[in-house]
Amino acid sequence: MVDLGNTQVSDLSPLAELKSLRQLVIDNTPVSDLSPLAELKNLNTLSLDNTQVSDLSPLAELKSLRTLVLRNTQVSDLSSLAELKKLVRLDLGHTQVSDLSPLAELKKLVRLDLGHTQVSDLSPLAELKNLKSLTLILTQVNDEQVRELKQALPNCTIRRYRSLKTTHQLFNPPAP
Repeated sequence: MVDLGNTQVSDLSPLAELKSLRQLVIDNTPVSDLSPLAELKNLNTLSLDNTQVSDLSPLAELKSLRTLVLRNTQVSDLSSLAELKKLVRLDLGHTQVSDLSPLAELKKLVRLDLGHTQVSDLSPLAELKNLKSLTLILTQVNDEQVRELKQALPNCTIRRYRSLKTTHQLFNPPAP
């Protein structure tokens, strides 16, 4: 594991040689260019919270990724994630993401955070039967979409606040 979080590191090129690296934390740094990570095929955890990252294309071939944290980044386009079939946890909170269609085939996804995003259509998530936790705090998603998704994914806990003044709405799965 390499933890560069809370540093001034902005150039990731020295990491390109760490081919066996499995976990990388770059939180709270000025990093924006992920291209040096493109060949880190063994990477299974990557945290980029509060970075300047916007282009995810260097991650497209990181097929071993299981956990990806993109919270508080400039990310809006998720198309590069479409083939990351091993993803189990994805945190997109506080990003510019609006289109979830690239996530439709991420069948192993268990936890997804979409809080404070531009998301308004949940239909691409309807077939993610392993999804157990979905956060929708302050999104544009309407009540009907939440109901429909809850029907499609009865074992998924959906956390939702419509505004900071609104009471927390928690849709729990049925008790066993």
